[in-house]
Amino acid sequence: MTELIPNEVLECILHHILVIPTATFEAWRTPATFAGSPRSTISEVLLVSKRWYELGTPSLYESAILRTKRQVRSFAFSTKKVNDRGVKRGRYLRRLRIEGGYGDRVKAILENSPDIVHLFMGFDISLDDSSAGLKRALQRINPTRLFMDSTPGPHFTAQNTMSLHAALGGALPSWTNLKRIDTSPEFMFGTPMKPPLAHLPALEHLNMTAYTATMNYDLILLDYVIPNPAVKCIQIRDGKKWLSWTCITNRYPRDKIFLGEGKNMTRWAEFPMPQDLRWPGALSLPELPDKIWTRILGYATHVHGYNYLEFDDALVDLSKRAEVNTTRTNILLVSKRFHRLGLRYLYAIPHVTSDQAAAGLVAQLESSRELAAFLRVLHVRDEVFLRPGLCLRAPLVNLVRVKARIQVLPELGQHFQSDEASPLEWAAQVLPTSIAVAPHTFSKFAHLGCLSLAGGHGERLNDASLTALPQLAVMKLQVPGPGMFALFAAMDSLPALREFGLTVAHADDALEFFRKHGKKLQTLSLYFAGDSGSGPAAVPVLDHCPNLTELRLTTPELNNFVPVPSLKKYLSSLHLCPIPPSEGLHFPIQPFGSEHVYPQEGVKHWDAFLDFLTKHRSKLPSLDELRTLSRLEWPMHELAYEHSFATSLALELHELGIALADKEGTRWTRCTPISFPKLRRAKHADARAGNLGSFGLSGIKSGATVEPA
Repeated sequence: MTELIPNEVLECILHHILVIPTATFEAWRTPATFAGSPRSTISEVLLVSKRWYELGTPSLYESAILRTKRQVRSFAFSTKKVNDRGVKRGRYLRRLRIEGGYGDRVKAILENSPDIVHLFMGFDISLDDSSAGLKRALQRINPTRLFMDSTPGPHFTAQNTMSLHAALGGALPSWTNLKRIDTSPEFMFGTPMKPPLAHLPALEHLNMTAYTATMNYDLILLDYVIPNPAVKCIQIRDGKKWLSWTCITNRYPRDKIFLGEGKNMTRWAEFPMPQDLRWPGALSLPELPDKIWTRILGYATHVHGYNYLEFDDALVDLSKRAEVNTTRTNILLVSKRFHRLGLRYLYAIPHVTSDQAAAGLVAQLESSRELAAFLRVLHVRDEVFLRPGLCLRAPLVNLVRVKARIQVLPELGQHFQSDEASPLEWAAQVLPTSIAVAPHTFSKFAHLGCLSLAGGHGERLNDASLTALPQLAVMKLQVPGPGMFALFAAMDSLPALREFGLTVAHADDALEFFRKHGKKLQTLSLYFAGDSGSGPAAVPVLDHCPNLTELRLTTPELNNFVPVPSLKKYLSSLHLCPIPPSEGLHFPIQPFGSEHVYPQEGVKHWDAFLDFLTKHRSKLPSLDELRTLSRLEWPMHELAYEHSFATSLALELHELGIALADKEGTRWTRCTPISFPKLRRAKHADARAGNLGSFGLSGIKSGATVEPA
């Protein structure tokens, strides 16, 4: 059928399929790029027929990304091959990205590919990479655009990187067609690379961050670039950092420096110099209605209005910053009108930095119903000390989120009429055990989606409301008081409940709750603290959760507590996700991957976990991902990959049909065998343990992950 397609059309189709997308080729590397980039198999389309092969070969060799010596060796061999017309494949190459594998074969690629126009060079090269003779090979090409990428970290090898700087610096004067240079966020120009920039005849555009522009060994980069008359645009992507640079002076051409990216890029000349900023005196503000000014001030203070923008996690995090709170305070000082309009934003998300400030806030809110009505988010950072027993009983009728050791529940519901509902959506509270909580307490919280409680005690269980908490999706009772499980078990509905968390020591108390609501649960979090009692293996908790798709665990000896042996085989979509110890409330458990555990101990824990997982693999047939929620030490290049503890773990999991992933869900896709393939061979355990880093608790998943509240 495809043989009827004209060559010109088929050639365009194959070009679209085979050419590396611009966004992929130009993307700056992340820690996961080397081991987390999936292997492309798109070239297999050329096996359809000889015609497809001949028409698609030029597109296949138009661009290349090389990360390992094996890839470099193979590509070097391919670029020197000659087709029927006597043309080397290297003549098709227009874009080359080299991240590693520097050596003689890289020189061969450059010599066979003189028509390269875009060159991407990675500078995080390993100890076994070599740039000897690279200068002469780079002089064989004359690109129009150069990308230079590096990332800070222990993978950095100063000796080899400096030699690469010297090789590129020696080749730059011969690149008469070079029009643009782009650098990664934390790239630093080596000393040999700077002087040639002043004399490149075609260089028009430099794209960098303020870090690259101002970081120096001797003179800063701009002192070399500015004398070049060909340069028209020096782009600083993070313009805010440039404007805050203390050494900023008038000697830099303000008409050539642009701040920002894309449509937001603005000429520096449009910004006043710091010494030009003076108080202009009294200003006449535009005559706008209060409704318009209210919305303007809302955006300026990142609080916004009550009805037209949700308080998502990103907005709440932004609103908690100290500089935002300073803006809110300064608005009140502009005029009496701004004081009246801006007061609500100052109290919408108060910035509590001390115990004294918290006590003062409570006193103000309890003395003024107007100020209490302004409060929308009550959040106190974990590191701020607060006296125990601090309670806020003011009518917080607009409170949307609360995560604080300031008690607002259960009294909050008393401030609403029988036909009213609290806008509260997210709550994490630690209650004194003396506080009585009854089912009807939650009758006013129709919008509550996430609830995390510790302490309190349940009472009047026969007074349950059938319609209470209709939108509650996530509930966590980590250190509950007596009767709290029975309290929620007495609620017959909870129609939206999908995630539940508890301490293993309380599994027996929660059995009735699981009998009532276990079928609704998709995610279960089990917390371990000290003596966990009989644990879930002895309590048939999971027998009442037939629809469970994710099990999250936190324990220093994972395999001793995972209740897999009690599961039925029909629970094929179970996830095992060890989690951080704290989600919403303080819970003093350290995961075994933290700095408090010796690396050798970490190897033993993973060794035991893999033994356990191998033993019970048949009971978990759909497990396909193990996700670590602590920091994963990704290897940045081939040598790091060969000696990384994470590589051994990833390969053993791969043998079980399970992919290793970091907390963002990026999967480890590079499964090339290494010299020491078995994690559990004792003679190599100590060597790999040194690369353990902070790699620790992790999780296995299959499908979507429900993020912690």
